[in-house]
Amino acid sequence: MIRSSSFSLCFLILASLLRRSESACRRGCDLALASYYVSPKDNLTYISSLFGVKYTDLGPYNPNIKNLNSIRTGSRVNVFFRCDCINGDFLGHNFSYVVLKGDTYNTIARDVYANLTTVDLLSTFNSYPVTNVPDGAIIGVVINCSCGDASVSKDYGLFVTYPLQPGENLSSVAAANGFPSQEDLLLKYNPGVNFSSGSGVVFIPAKGEPFIFFMLVRRHDNGMDNNALIDDGCDAGESMVSFTQFEGDAWNEEQYFTRAT
Repeated sequence: MIRSSSFSLCFLILASLLRRSESACRRGCDLALASYYVSPKDNLTYISSLFGVKYTDLGPYNPNIKNLNSIRTGSRVNVFFRCDCINGDFLGHNFSYVVLKGDTYNTIARDVYANLTTVDLLSTFNSYPVTNVPDGAIIGVVINCSCGDASVSKDYGLFVTYPLQPGENLSSVAAANGFPSQEDLLLKYNPGVNFSSGSGVVFIPAKGEPFIFFMLVRRHDNGMDNNALIDDGCDAGESMVSFTQFEGDAWNEEQYFTRAT
């Protein structure tokens, strides 16, 4: 006869494995977007260099920006990147950043990467202590992303990592991203998130003709039907952060571009 304590232990192990399976990812997706909040000294050359892309390639992802050489403070710029399944644990991308004089984890998270990452993530994925990050060091900057959740909807496959700003709320975020009457959809993609917190990131489906075009091209290139990308790529909850070591991209000299003075 199996003792109750042994049964309880087996049940706990099974439950732990199930939770691990639910939160893990199987694969990433070729395209995700980061919503970069523009500060007074930012320019597109600087912003694009942080992600290892050319600023001239950002136009199609930002149809509201008519002149790439002039961006408004307080606006947002969509920057594309690949959304990877890191170590089978969570969806994100590990960018490389060269530490400049005066940088701290706090300024890198808040100012350089516009709250797309956090101090906790930087300290977790890098070996340098929070109070002593040497100039010239190459650190990993992990940004979370999403490939969608088929249990919520199969209509969307391209998602924006969107840092919340003070003063924003569910209604304003929904309206700004083309979902004024679909606030419940954003809540389903971001369960338990307080949209009025003024901090943290949420995942917003990309909406509009340019993004529909990119999704169709991506699905065609991968030989997939309209729903395969979401069905095969994502599990519910796979955008949760887990722990891994820095395995960043090769450093690009364009990262020496700094903000306009």
